[in-house]
Amino acid sequence: EYIRSQINKNNSDSYWLNEFHEYSQLISPMAPDLFHITNGLALLSAVVARRILIKTGYGDQYPNLFIIWIAPSTIYHKSTTLNIAKNIMDTHFPFLLGPNAMTTEALLYSMSGGKPVNYEELTPEQRNHFSKKLHFAGQKAFFIDECSGFFKKMKKDYNNDLQELFMEFYDCPASYEHNTKSSGMRII
Repeated sequence: EYIRSQINKNNSDSYWLNEFHEYSQLISPMAPDLFHITNGLALLSAVVARRILIKTGYGDQYPNLFIIWIAPSTIYHKSTTLNIAKNIMDTHFPFLLGPNAMTTEALLYSMSGGKPVNYEELTPEQRNHFSKKLHFAGQKAFFIDECSGFFKKMKKDYNNDLQELFMEFYDCPASYEHNTKSSGMRII
């Protein structure tokens, strides 16, 4: 209720979010207001890409968000609503999107600026896309449909530390160092 009341004040601070909310409702009218509003906030958080912070006595605070919508299937059009922000990211900020599927090691490799193992096979367009992603290698947004599948993948042996990694990255450490015998050192 508080978020909705702040949005409905029509002040200039929430102009973009009001516009996004209206646009999102046109595309997915069955979704609750809270889905539209939090989707807009997630989009803003993703686009900021760790470039805005608030300094506090207990450390720097970044506008990172973990949002999970829990509602019955079909009725509330969660996927349709999520795809509104995801499509905007795909169209305008694809270099900020994390992979759809990943292992912990592949994510760390990518976020530390590692080239894809098949880089030489990529088309010029794909190489250009990779080059843009490289500038924001350590900043990734994930718009995950069906979080139960995502949580299930975290339980796999090769991903058993992915949940902890996401929690650590949520706090936006100044740098993150990962060192293994087989992969060597990765610094994000």
